[in-house]
Amino acid sequence: MGERAALLLRVPKDLARELDEEARASGTSRSALVTAVLREYLRRRRLARVIAEGTGTVSAEDAPWWSSPEEARAWLEEIRSAWRQSP
Repeated sequence: MGERAALLLRVPKDLARELDEEARASGTSRSALVTAVLREYLRRRRLARVIAEGTGTVSAEDAPWWSSPEEARAWLEEIRSAWRQSP
């Protein structure tokens, strides 16, 4: 898994209790759970920045399938359907 760094985190007691409960319920350690949650949080933040940077770079004429939420959903479902049919 690579090198590790020790961190001292101070969190509210109720959050620490929830963390302990979830770690026990999922059969993992606090460290493993915090690592997984932090990785996912950072992944989402990076994705949000990329999306924000790309906002407005594609016009409705260039991508009519994104012209409305309904069109985007239909386009996405078409793509997913093709993926499900792939061997």
